[in-house]
Amino acid sequence: MNIKTGIVKQDHTICYGILPNWKQLDVKGVIEDYRKKYSDPIDTDKTNVKAWHSGFEAHIKEPKLMEIVNVCRDFCYNISGNLPAPLVLIDFWCMQYKKGDYAIPHSHWPSQYSVCYYADIGEGCSPLKFGSYEIQPENGMVIVFDGMVVHEVPPTDFPRTCVAMNFAVSTGNRTT
Repeated sequence: MNIKTGIVKQDHTICYGILPNWKQLDVKGVIEDYRKKYSDPIDTDKTNVKAWHSGFEAHIKEPKLMEIVNVCRDFCYNISGNLPAPLVLIDFWCMQYKKGDYAIPHSHWPSQYSVCYYADIGEGCSPLKFGSYEIQPENGMVIVFDGMVVHEVPPTDFPRTCVAMNFAVSTGNRTT
């Protein structure tokens, strides 16, 4: 996989790449099945994402989502080199944006790593913005960044189906 990097304010590095086997993962299909099975009534007035999204433990309700969690964790290990301890999944959620949906500027602190995986992107959908730096998502793209980095999604004109997750470096014996 070709891993690309970018630098945002305060010298935070953002890494991203396209998974070569993204079609076989069928994350969009798993998310659509999840939406049919579960009605996670999320009050978007109280969250950063102003679009449909699951609860923050979707991977527990739908174990098939653990495959993409593991792939993204491996991506984090790949870009990080030698971590002092294992990565622990803190939370995980699915999102489906439609025309006009967006996410307000926010960060995922205190997570060490925040990850977005794009399962199905409408051509010309809004980018993921980090201040003046932006990344145009593509199908199969994984984006990893420091949880302290403020980011947003401007209102989109085209649909986007993605998942997000946060990892911390383990300080104890909790594993997910």
